[in-house]
Amino acid sequence: MVRKKLWVMQNKAIFYCGTNGSGKSTLRSFNKDAVQIVIDSDHIAMQINPQNPRLADIDAGRKAIGLFRFAIKQHIDFSMESTLSGNSII
Repeated sequence: MVRKKLWVMQNKAIFYCGTNGSGKSTLRSFNKDAVQIVIDSDHIAMQINPQNPRLADIDAGRKAIGLFRFAIKQHIDFSMESTLSGNSII
């Protein structure tokens, strides 16, 4: 009998979920080196529109979804924050 070795890539996807103000970002900061990509739509919105990031929420959400899909497709370790209150992962 010939045994074949199967190499399985084990990637990390860490989700920090909770209500607004529950400490998702704080918890993530303790584990920031665990992944290659940190997907944080609030931070993305701040980069798009520093004066009023809430006006950039939709664009930031789209970019976050793009990063999510990219990380999955490329087998890259990532973390993501979410309130899990909408119709998507963001």
